[in-house]
Amino acid sequence: MTVSRSEVIRPRLILVFTGLVLAAGLALWYAINVWRFDLRVDPSLPKSVSLDGFQSTEPIPGYPALTDLDEQATLAGQPFVVNFFASWCKGCAEEHANLLAFEESNKGRVIGIVYQDSSEEAARYLDENQSPYIGVAVDTESINAKNFGVSVLPETYIVLGDGTLFHRAVGPLTGERLSLFTEKWKLAKIAEFKEE
Repeated sequence: MTVSRSEVIRPRLILVFTGLVLAAGLALWYAINVWRFDLRVDPSLPKSVSLDGFQSTEPIPGYPALTDLDEQATLAGQPFVVNFFASWCKGCAEEHANLLAFEESNKGRVIGIVYQDSSEEAARYLDENQSPYIGVAVDTESINAKNFGVSVLPETYIVLGDGTLFHRAVGPLTGERLSLFTEKWKLAKIAEFKEE
């Protein structure tokens, strides 16, 4: 019995085509889920951050200044959160209730940095919505935004006690992004516990 050339080539073509379709589907699934869960690795982000930029910020009337945090032992050696926000930012308003709830469960762990906004507008925003921040100030010269690698508001960072950037959330802390942030915060606290 003789096998024709077309009978040999056709199954191979089907296998190759099926493999290409599966590879394309897997690549698409990966790209969608990396975006959805904010797991992108940004090589421009520093591995650790300096908090010296807090000294260059402008205080907001009626709220604790970032410059006072250096003397607070509550941040020393423990993970904390830095949230970049502005009064004009819609995503910031969307996540605000979740930041308040987070602060309620993690007292004194959230720092607020106002980006591209005035101290008056930021104060009005916090007066109307309540502040979740242990310290808050305006990043007048964008030193902190450059230090952290901020690209779009809101952005929220989990920083380990040694200054290591542990997690970056781009966009409002809602839905799946909030769930991932919460998981990362738990891991940061475990890391803190193990170091002790």
